[in-house]
Amino acid sequence: MFNIIVSGSTGRAGSTIVRFLRERGFRYVYRYTANLATLPLCANTIVIDFTNPANLNSLLRSSICYRCKLIIGTTGYSKPQIALLKQFAAYIPIFISSNFNSTFLLYLRILRYVNNLRSGMAAVVVETHNLNKKDAPSGSAKLIAKVIKVNNIFSLRYGNEIGTHALILSNSCNTITLKHKCLSRRAFVDTLPYVIKFLLGKSIGFYTFKV
Repeated sequence: MFNIIVSGSTGRAGSTIVRFLRERGFRYVYRYTANLATLPLCANTIVIDFTNPANLNSLLRSSICYRCKLIIGTTGYSKPQIALLKQFAAYIPIFISSNFNSTFLLYLRILRYVNNLRSGMAAVVVETHNLNKKDAPSGSAKLIAKVIKVNNIFSLRYGNEIGTHALILSNSCNTITLKHKCLSRRAFVDTLPYVIKFLLGKSIGFYTFKV
């Protein structure tokens, strides 16, 4: 038996995660409270956090205290915070990614292949999110930049845009645009069932998707 506790469950991402997992047959999904001790904990308790980098210390403190497994989709962490997460992974298993969308992960693999063929074409990343998106560039845009090795990222914030990322390649004669557009917030979490099952078999370690 295992329990799933969703941090930030009243927010857009958190409420989406709770509904998505319950609809996928995960029976024991609970909303996070200020004190983990008030929730039903067991040997395989998984905490899912898609909130804010400012919450990291309290998240780690609670998780290490109750030996919880961590799945983190929060973006905007600093390098010292990432280093801290890796230190804690010596005691509990932690899976972290800027994007849990299976189609976006496929998009990254396509970009990696294209990057090997672009032969001198200039590259620019343009990413668009809604006005409430706090970090810019987004974690997903940073993943794209890492895959194609480019520093030019333009971030747009307006309306209710869920998330669009475009790679623009150009030379003096041609332009190629490769775009991924998210149409539903549920797409952001569609790999969670697989990550949960993966993490259940781990006792320690720092993990992410290979792209």
